[in-house]
Amino acid sequence: MVRVAGMTFNFSAVPTMTYSLAAKDGDLVRATKEANDVILPALNGAKGAAQIKVSGGDSRQVLVTLDGQKLASRGISAEQVQQALTQMGVPPKVAALYIEMYKAINAGVVAAQEPRSRENTTPTSFEKFVQDVFAPAYHGKATTA
Repeated sequence: MVRVAGMTFNFSAVPTMTYSLAAKDGDLVRATKEANDVILPALNGAKGAAQIKVSGGDSRQVLVTLDGQKLASRGISAEQVQQALTQMGVPPKVAALYIEMYKAINAGVVAAQEPRSRENTTPTSFEKFVQDVFAPAYHGKATTA
């Protein structure tokens, strides 16, 4: 049996223009925000534009450290934090796992094997480590191994 398949090609689906945006100061977060907030809306109104989209760029990273006492004093539940994370764009499963970890730490299920001391502690905070070491390594931009 021989089948002949037909294929259609729509020239309007092929990009006819591509713009590149560079940040002279190296601030990709700012440049990406400007592309999404200023340039994209302006081009979306262009006559004959089928689709305008922004690709590449960079986004902000947020490190959230939950304080159970502060949450309780403000009447905020862990589930409300999970919902807020999801509304901010965190995938629902990731938000749920974050809250599960938070609850496990506060319940003592996840705990240090030994108390902090000069011998096992550095002056580097977790937040500083994530910002300076982990995030660059994760994104393939580490300066040292």
